[in-house]
Amino acid sequence: MNLMLDPLTHDIMPGSQITRVSGAQYVAQLVKCRLLTFLGEWELDRNIGAPWYGVLERHYDISATRLAVKNIIETTSGVLVLDSLDLQADNRARQLSIQFTAKTIHGGISEVVKI
Repeated sequence: MNLMLDPLTHDIMPGSQITRVSGAQYVAQLVKCRLLTFLGEWELDRNIGAPWYGVLERHYDISATRLAVKNIIETTSGVLVLDSLDLQADNRARQLSIQFTAKTIHGGISEVVKI
């Protein structure tokens, strides 16, 4: 069990709104946090995160990006199987939309993450 993050800002919700999250909802939040972390961003472990700087540039390899995203999701604690994965890149907005469904040890999850 962990603290629920605000769905828009991804920060801990202050005050009386602090809520615990567990089960499939926790696994979905964990996947989302891992996908939103840029490689090298966390000072305590520079190896954590996704190589988004290369992906968000104008020229990138969508196959390599898909493989990186797939690896992050499948290696998240609690994820059993990645059922579907769809990537939509918007080069002008420099945004990547990741939509996935997966089976976890607590049941199914379905998420959309925008990088």
